[in-house]
Amino acid sequence: MKHAKRKSFILVILSVVLCSWLTSTEALATSGSYNASVTDATADFYINDFASLFTEEQKAAMMEKAINLSDNSGGIQVVITTVTSLDDCVTDGSKGHTAAEVAYAMYAQYGIGKDDMGILVLFSVGDREIWVETGRQMQFYITDKKSGELQDDYGIPYFQQGQFAEGLISLQDGIIAEIQRVVPEDWNSPQEPSTVPDKTVPEMVQESMEKRNASEGNYGIVGAFLALVIGLIAAVKSAFSKEKKSQKQIRAIEEKHQKEMEALQEACMKEQAEQQKTWSGIRQRLERDVRKWKDKVAEAENAAQKTQMGLQRTINELKADKNDLTQRLAILQDKFDRAKRLHPEIDFEAEIHQMIEREFEDEAARTDNVLANTLALPADKENESAFLEAIDYYQNIHPEIQKYMKTDFERLQQLYDESKKLREDFERAEQEKRDRAAAQRVYDDLLRVSQQVTVGSHENRQILEDACRKYDRLNSAEQGYFPDPSLIQKLRKLLKVAEVDEQNWKAGQEAEASVQGVVNGVGYQADEDDLDRLTQAMRTYTRLSTAERVYFSVQLHDKLQYLIGQAQDDKEEQERRRRRQREEAARRAASSMSSTRSTSSSSFHTSSSSSTSRRSSGGSSHHGGFGGRPSGGGAGRRF
Repeated sequence: MKHAKRKSFILVILSVVLCSWLTSTEALATSGSYNASVTDATADFYINDFASLFTEEQKAAMMEKAINLSDNSGGIQVVITTVTSLDDCVTDGSKGHTAAEVAYAMYAQYGIGKDDMGILVLFSVGDREIWVETGRQMQFYITDKKSGELQDDYGIPYFQQGQFAEGLISLQDGIIAEIQRVVPEDWNSPQEPSTVPDKTVPEMVQESMEKRNASEGNYGIVGAFLALVIGLIAAVKSAFSKEKKSQKQIRAIEEKHQKEMEALQEACMKEQAEQQKTWSGIRQRLERDVRKWKDKVAEAENAAQKTQMGLQRTINELKADKNDLTQRLAILQDKFDRAKRLHPEIDFEAEIHQMIEREFEDEAARTDNVLANTLALPADKENESAFLEAIDYYQNIHPEIQKYMKTDFERLQQLYDESKKLREDFERAEQEKRDRAAAQRVYDDLLRVSQQVTVGSHENRQILEDACRKYDRLNSAEQGYFPDPSLIQKLRKLLKVAEVDEQNWKAGQEAEASVQGVVNGVGYQADEDDLDRLTQAMRTYTRLSTAERVYFSVQLHDKLQYLIGQAQDDKEEQERRRRRQREEAARRAASSMSSTRSTSSSSFHTSSSSSTSRRSSGGSSHHGGFGGRPSGGGAGRRF
């Protein structure tokens, strides 16, 4: 608000200064800086090379381009004049003229362009200065700003390197190309006939000057009053406009900040959900692995427990056998001692040996009977433990007993190996069954997803990602039993398309949010102050790819184009208004030249007659001007 009040105060001050300047224009008018007499155009007219910069070939090519432009556009003329210095081309002996003053006088004296649709390029070698002067009508298409940009783009880079001819050729090409681009072909289409009597331009201007000189005092007062009123209106309008725009901008910034916060919160929640899903999958996989290992450990513990129970049972049996043998040995030793005392003639050593051998034979027979039951069992996974116990029992028997045994130990070992293989095959088949079942479950889920999702887009990216993650969680054996590998390949391709589409969607949404903030800040009415922001917003849109623009609001794009059109129209209107103000100021300055009225009139008649003679001698060819009013503006550069 303070900034708006400050600008309003500045505008009021400028209005007062403008009034003071308008009342003192007589001094400027009497100086006649813009009415200097300059060197006439050469016979070529379009290329006046007083500084001798061009070769004949270059000049011929430039002439051809300028003549073709005039013929094809209905009288638009681009004239290039080179001079050694600005003072050398002024013929009245006055010095110190600026490039703008000399170009203004040269444009008026040459009569460039039909209906003021002309451009003069004045290039001073000694002053290292260039000025592009445009006609009043041409100002609607080639503004002062555009004139400066054309010089910067096409001429200055050459001039700074000392390539004057090449720079002017490039500048001529740039100006002609810009004219062909912006000036419509029907710019000089016939209008309704005017009711103004057919007078020559000098007569009409002379009559107008006489009328204005008769009431110069009134014009000065009225002009000053109008300037003051316009300044006050502009100040008030600027104050209200700036305040309104500031409020709009604040609201737009708040809305943009709120949207950014909501988007950030949504992104954080989404990221958190993604991480939670990822950790949930990892936890489930770890829990499944832990359960598998627990099952294996429990199975190993059960097997170890069974083995330990079998060993303990065998140890107990052996202990019992040992005790029994010890008792029997004691009884036999007692009987042996008594028998030896009663029958000293008997060889008890041999008898004992035979008896022991018979004991071994009896024990071997008893063991054969026990193992015979085991050998009668079929080879089966359920009998693996029985065969293992029998093998352990046989290996723990005394070697002397084993000599008398008839049991087929190799057959027992074969039955054990076959039973063990059957158990392993069974467990492998069961594991395969579990792997197939897990693969089938995932396949069924992925098949349903494939039937529901036929295209990859940002809307179904999460579904596709979850489906692919289910497959990835399968172990290598389960993946090997997956019924249709092409299904997961199809889903992965859709996921890649969906990820790319999500990137395009995010880019389109971000650009839309940025442009929406600018549009909200401008509101429903745009002016020239909003043009830069709106143009930057349009660049944000144009930088999007075709796929990203799909997710950009068509209504927002249309509204942005509409606001840009409004801002451009307002800018053009403001430029025309400023141009009219400058022209009005110049006319008021000319009308206040009461003290030099007769001198100005004679000078005007001299210039008019010179221009008329040139038009009469060359107006029908391509080597002369059309005559007309002074130019509308221009821009220059030093290099």
